[in-house]
Amino acid sequence: MTGNVTRRGVHSWRLKFESGERDGVTGKRLTRYVTVRGTKKEAQRELIRLLAEVENGTAVDPSRVTVAEYLRGWLDGADHLANKTRERYRALAAQQIAPHLGGIMLQKLRPANIADWHVTLLRSGGKDGRELSARTVSHAHRLLHTALARAAQIEIVGRNVASMVRPPKVETEEVVILTADQISGVLTNLAGHRLLPIVALALGAGLRRGELCGLRWGSVDFAAGLLRVECAMEQTRAGLMVKEPKTRHGRRTITIPSFAIEALQAHWRQQLEQRLALGLGRPGVGDLVFTLPMARLGVPTTSAGVGAARR
Repeated sequence: MTGNVTRRGVHSWRLKFESGERDGVTGKRLTRYVTVRGTKKEAQRELIRLLAEVENGTAVDPSRVTVAEYLRGWLDGADHLANKTRERYRALAAQQIAPHLGGIMLQKLRPANIADWHVTLLRSGGKDGRELSARTVSHAHRLLHTALARAAQIEIVGRNVASMVRPPKVETEEVVILTADQISGVLTNLAGHRLLPIVALALGAGLRRGELCGLRWGSVDFAAGLLRVECAMEQTRAGLMVKEPKTRHGRRTITIPSFAIEALQAHWRQQLEQRLALGLGRPGVGDLVFTLPMARLGVPTTSAGVGAARR
């Protein structure tokens, strides 16, 4: 089997290789073209992989791939996705896309199929044939659009048909912001409750749930009144996972208001007392700030014992 790599753009390459099949009329070997992004070495490695599939008889003719098969393969190879995101995409693909579009050949998928799919999901795409929200349908459409964009990029399909049909309009909800008096009321009502520190920090710093759960003492600077957001925790089927922020804007330093600092300092003292009583020593920079009461756990909640931080 032979093939070659030619440059298409600054970071894209076209792979040309024999597919291993012959034209039914002329008997000539059929040629496939695939476009990939990256360095020339990466493109060459991909060509070697494709040639190996042809040689081993595991290569699949793109014209015979169904939407469901393509989605499954695309998700399996999407290493850039976070674990939780991959799980959510798999659920959307299995529940909202595959039952309605999965059996269609990928190259035969048309805009009309997408439009009909939207109508079906809105009318009876939910559990037990119930209506599905426009937001969920929009999420499913976005997933299909992303997957088809990749298929178009590597020239399995000639165009992204999902880009030709707009998803249902989603009504935006206005964000409700608590007033200073409301925040004060919440903190007063939680006085003495073990959730006070995490609620105070959530209100004072605006951290997401995963960022709060993944916060470590080494990221808190009491003297400067600062907090560094460096990671987040997510719940997956495989257990709790720690991940870095998706973008550089997600990694940030935040000024903590005085009421949040006071709540955190009280929480530090309480956690220190618990650890000393259990013979665990002072909390280290890698220890989680928010954990279950240690008297119930009986184990340290460090980076090596992150599973103990389950809420």
